[in-house]
Amino acid sequence: MKDVTINIHICLNALLGAPNGIEWRQDRLCVPYWRVYWNSAPGACIITAEGRHELVPDEVVILPPRTEYSTRAERETNHFYLHFSAGEPFDAVRPGGLFSRDRRIVAFARELSRELEKAAPNARTMLKIRRYICEILLAVPVDRLPEERFADPTVERAIEIADLFPDISISELAERLAICRGALIRRFTRVTGMTPQRFLRRRRLERAAMLLHFSGRNIKEIAQETGFCDRYHFSRLFRAEFNYPPAAYKRQMDLIEKPGNAAVSELPLSGE
Repeated sequence: MKDVTINIHICLNALLGAPNGIEWRQDRLCVPYWRVYWNSAPGACIITAEGRHELVPDEVVILPPRTEYSTRAERETNHFYLHFSAGEPFDAVRPGGLFSRDRRIVAFARELSRELEKAAPNARTMLKIRRYICEILLAVPVDRLPEERFADPTVERAIEIADLFPDISISELAERLAICRGALIRRFTRVTGMTPQRFLRRRRLERAAMLLHFSGRNIKEIAQETGFCDRYHFSRLFRAEFNYPPAAYKRQMDLIEKPGNAAVSELPLSGE
């Protein structure tokens, strides 16, 4: 039985909207991790493929990874938000907004928001955030989860090697694994649903998106670190994957992610 890994990226309150809050205007963003929103009063909305949705106190808005969304803040309101990553199978939940009015989940959001308003997070707060995340993941409808696939040690090892050497070719990867290239492609496609080229490129781009948001590295450094030959090539592929070139993506992501009484656990940005 495999445990579900959880990494908390940030959990924080922000004041949105005029006259004193932050302009919350993000357009057609798509990120490789979970985003969860709860507002203590009306005044902001989120727009997904399901339509325009007001953020209200008796509901928690849950955006699985790779859900495209836009945001607006029309008047001043307190905004409590959480970003996290989760391992299989929750890293591949079908995109699309989820809107929970479950009393337990809403109560967790309200309690955590109040705690983070008063003081910096302590160990008990971090445990409560993880409990909140577990409630969120358990609320995901079963039909949104990916089809369970059989584990393949060769594919798992291939992913580990590719994380360490992001510019490795499929032929070199097959050679390291002592398997022919065609067999590796067939096994990878059977297990992941994608060719190794597509799966590993997407993984590198997702890691680049995380670095753009959560690290101080510049775009050239991130392109090199994630195995892209030059900034132009990286920018072209990144835009195709996330709707924005890297610099514009970073500006969008930096709208409200400011440190304060934020609960943050260590983010594995080096391929651990």
